[in-house]
Amino acid sequence: MIRLLLLPLFIVSLTAYAAQERSLGKSPRGLLMGDAFTSLAEGDFTLFYNPALLARHKGFSFYPLNPSFSVTNILEDTDRFNNLGSDPTDFADAAFDFPVHIGIDYAPGFKMGKFGLTALVNYNSNFNLQNQVTPALDVDHRFDRGFVMGYAQPLYGNYKTGGSGEHLALGVSIKYIEKEAE
Repeated sequence: MIRLLLLPLFIVSLTAYAAQERSLGKSPRGLLMGDAFTSLAEGDFTLFYNPALLARHKGFSFYPLNPSFSVTNILEDTDRFNNLGSDPTDFADAAFDFPVHIGIDYAPGFKMGKFGLTALVNYNSNFNLQNQVTPALDVDHRFDRGFVMGYAQPLYGNYKTGGSGEHLALGVSIKYIEKEAE
């Protein structure tokens, strides 16, 4: 019986691949909390985490500047670039198999009552020079642009901003994204 139960798990594990999760918008505060931000995301990242939180929003909020930058931290591996020398092979030894990442995310938006709209532009490029015998440059380039809009309807509870107690709301969001990738 146990073998029969383990067989589907074994078959699925043969076809499972590890991959980095691509997200559209990440809150810096949410990342510091280990992405445990679903019930607290009342700021400019509400639509990316939980559109039902729009039920708590009152008035008008505008987020014109919401950039996020990410690059490879060269300081983590400073020994790699010490004593390069003047020979091209010394530089090749340091540069090969060193991934370089450049990322820019921009998500301006607004919330008006229980409705929210956020535009998004994500640019991420990863470069990795591989194989010293026959060099090859591995390029992973992604450029996403679009928008996310959402609406929430409170169903039960006290919906004051920062209010405590039981809450129940229905939130819906719609995303439109144009993707480019190489």
